[in-house]
Amino acid sequence: MMLKVAVAVGVSLVAAAPVFAAEQAVVVSHQKSVEPDAALKAFVDALRRELSAPKLDYARIDGMFASKVRTFQRSLDPLEPWRKTGEIKSNYLASAAGLLVEQAELPEGTKVPDYRPDAARQMMLIISKGTFGWMTQVPNTVCTPPAYRVNAAAVKVFAAAHGSDASNLRFFASEIELKKQPKADAASVGKVPAATLLAFEYDSKAPDGWNLLIGSNGVKGYHRSEDGGQLYLSQMHLCFGKFKAGYRITSIFSFGL
Repeated sequence: MMLKVAVAVGVSLVAAAPVFAAEQAVVVSHQKSVEPDAALKAFVDALRRELSAPKLDYARIDGMFASKVRTFQRSLDPLEPWRKTGEIKSNYLASAAGLLVEQAELPEGTKVPDYRPDAARQMMLIISKGTFGWMTQVPNTVCTPPAYRVNAAAVKVFAAAHGSDASNLRFFASEIELKKQPKADAASVGKVPAATLLAFEYDSKAPDGWNLLIGSNGVKGYHRSEDGGQLYLSQMHLCFGKFKAGYRITSIFSFGL
């Protein structure tokens, strides 16, 4: 599905806060998906079973990586180009944890925790949807999830108009309704279609659990955060390559934690 967006021109709704006209909403789409072959489906199913096992078999999981795993990273800014950061050649899951798991700074002399279970959970999240695409940095591989597609110039303009940056913008997989006040029975001010970017505006008077959001389609109102479903532009990816012995994990893409 091709992305249809236009760079917006700021207009004013309230308190001179520029928002986008409805026809200029910034919409997120996925790249065209790739249909995995039977062997890749079987491999990912096996990987899913290993990662979700009550007792993780680290040797078996490490055996599901290629001998050399290329790694790519970028900052929290989802518009930043990916940069190659090296290769993993041993201790695969433990090494992947350094890319996939946020690790707090430890006091001197403290034993470093085993982050492999956390890495396994993060990998499960990455492969959970079972949809596939590709990454241009690693040709001849299949990756999950498919990368988002968005007009970067439009994202920058919209974020700047609301004193935000791209990493803090959000969207929802389904249409949402925004309220005039932060109350469940408040009147609706309008709807924001699925995959339409929104900015967050801090409201010190909003009760816990409610966010003041501004849709790039021009709708501004409150949304109850406990309804869930919000997504961000930053993504992590796992990529798979085919060898004589079958598929293996060949690349990891992660963003700054």
